[in-house]
Amino acid sequence: MYNKFIMSIIHERVQKHLDATEVPHQIRPHMNAGRKIRSPNDFAESLGYELGRVTKSVFCRSHTGSTYAVLVAPMDRRIKFKDAADILGCGRLELANADDLLNVTGYPKHGVSPFGLGPNVAVVVDRGLLGYMTVLVGGGAVGVEIEVDPSHLTQATNAIVIDLSE
Repeated sequence: MYNKFIMSIIHERVQKHLDATEVPHQIRPHMNAGRKIRSPNDFAESLGYELGRVTKSVFCRSHTGSTYAVLVAPMDRRIKFKDAADILGCGRLELANADDLLNVTGYPKHGVSPFGLGPNVAVVVDRGLLGYMTVLVGGGAVGVEIEVDPSHLTQATNAIVIDLSE
């Protein structure tokens, strides 16, 4: 179903991070796609991109709640949570709940961004994304993405880059 609550601007925290780090980027609101966006595939097709350039940013926490992370991987691949947990040294990762997401990041469900996070949230990026000129990541609001060079993404977020997906 089409979400009528789609935003056209990125979250304030994301904008501040992009401004502070001077990351070249383009804001890509779903509402400007020229058609209804019901899925990541719809969005990729509207831009003429392959689905792998559109990312999922998954907010996780360690089983003990002591570690938080945003895992960024291509939309068409499966995240290897164990590999992320191993690199973070936190035992086991699980999806964080909506309350943790809002309290720790300020972002809504379906609006997770790797930008604008506090120092207590690690960013882990799939190495395969580095093969693209640009990728699309969440803008901290529902229905708006940030198009960015993946090397700028990793530098600006101090991301750990691993083979995160399969």
